[in-house]
Amino acid sequence: LFVVGVDTHARQHMYSIIETTTGAHVDAQTFPTTQTGLARATSWIARRTVDTPQAVLVSMEGTGSYGRLAAAHLANVGYRVVEALTPVRGKGRAKTDALDADRAARDVLGLPADELRDHRAGQVAGALQVLTTARDRLSRDRTVQVNALTGLLRTHDLGIDAPGPLTTVQIKTVKAWRAREEALDQQIARTEAVRLAARICELDTQLKENNTTLRTLVTEHAPDLLEEPGIGPYTAAVILAAWSHPGRVRSEAAFARLAGTAPIPASSGNRSDHHR
Repeated sequence: LFVVGVDTHARQHMYSIIETTTGAHVDAQTFPTTQTGLARATSWIARRTVDTPQAVLVSMEGTGSYGRLAAAHLANVGYRVVEALTPVRGKGRAKTDALDADRAARDVLGLPADELRDHRAGQVAGALQVLTTARDRLSRDRTVQVNALTGLLRTHDLGIDAPGPLTTVQIKTVKAWRAREEALDQQIARTEAVRLAARICELDTQLKENNTTLRTLVTEHAPDLLEEPGIGPYTAAVILAAWSHPGRVRSEAAFARLAGTAPIPASSGNRSDHHR
């Protein structure tokens, strides 16, 4: 049996092959991330190991980012592709692409097969990951725009008092403002407020469309999730895209930690048995 460790980057990946019985290093090579490069890497792995994908395990860093295409390509060929363990970065510890690829392979040696985390595969998981990432970005952008508009309304007398969070009605009212005769600073502030309000409304529409698409996909592939209290389209999509693949969650305790619901000890001095 063989393990192939892969250190992934934007333009090229480093591959390192380890023979599992003796732990001997077989070979290492760098290939481009292009389709041609992936095909060459696959042929190279077959020549340096055995012509049976089931006898080769691929341990790859970044299967959800730089290594996504490579992971999908190798999985389609028949290799089992797992997410490499998080590397330990210590002071004075050498680091090169070749060493990182070698560590990616050696770190999984001896681990039970059911404790390895398979890469996120499938079109649905990929689509949900894109949608949830887009939603996070849209939400952050909306918060920035709302804060900017709130600050503008609080520092300029434009006709709307904003001591608290802006309502949807207020934002739409600002969007509908027209230019008027007033002091120069007021004119500029009003123009900027209209622009910010228009952008917020645009983001609201995009977030609504994103949520609708998420709900459609989740309803089609895992409708039971939406029946659980507190789980909406976004949370269900995160579960399907990030938590549901084999090996991702080893136990109930690991799931609680991943979900952010596990109590974390925070005792200090006279304050004992404290958790957050």
